[in-house]
Amino acid sequence: MVRRLRPSPGKWVSSEVEERAERLFREIRTGLGLKRKALAFSCEDGTAVIRTPGFTVTLWIDQDPDDPKAYRIGIEVGSITDSDLVRRKAFTGIFRLMCQSVVFDFPQAIDLEATIDRIEESDRLAPFLDYSADCSWLKLRVDGSAIEMTLQSHQARFSMPRGGDLEALIEGTAAILQDLESAGAGRFLG
Repeated sequence: MVRRLRPSPGKWVSSEVEERAERLFREIRTGLGLKRKALAFSCEDGTAVIRTPGFTVTLWIDQDPDDPKAYRIGIEVGSITDSDLVRRKAFTGIFRLMCQSVVFDFPQAIDLEATIDRIEESDRLAPFLDYSADCSWLKLRVDGSAIEMTLQSHQARFSMPRGGDLEALIEGTAAILQDLESAGAGRFLG
């Protein structure tokens, strides 16, 4: 969602974040059948947080990188404690057009050079691999997939272009992970 900034956007933009967060809170509560005691909501200074037993949603204001006079409302679903939850129709129905990436944070740094070496040994994956000269990151976009994986020593990010679909993102992420596992390079997810 991209909006044009007004001369004094502070309260106007913050109220838009709060309204959006309130709607999302209701969708989560009713869509997942959660009770009041299972939810927490806070909104302050243009940032809103919704906590549930299975995940946390954060909404915030962000400047549009393509247009400095515009802003966008960012939404992140994180701290997911139940991986089956993201495949439930109710969950994907709520967040279907809101998510463009899936991020895994690693508790310990992974060996990127060894991961690059394993991917380069795979006839299927090697042609789609790109990485920096210092091996601080790698990117992989398998032919026929809209999903791109960016891997750093502390994080894996699976992204798709704007306007993507959460179900397609989850399925594409699972397919890339399966390809990596088949190539012996999926060990970074432990």
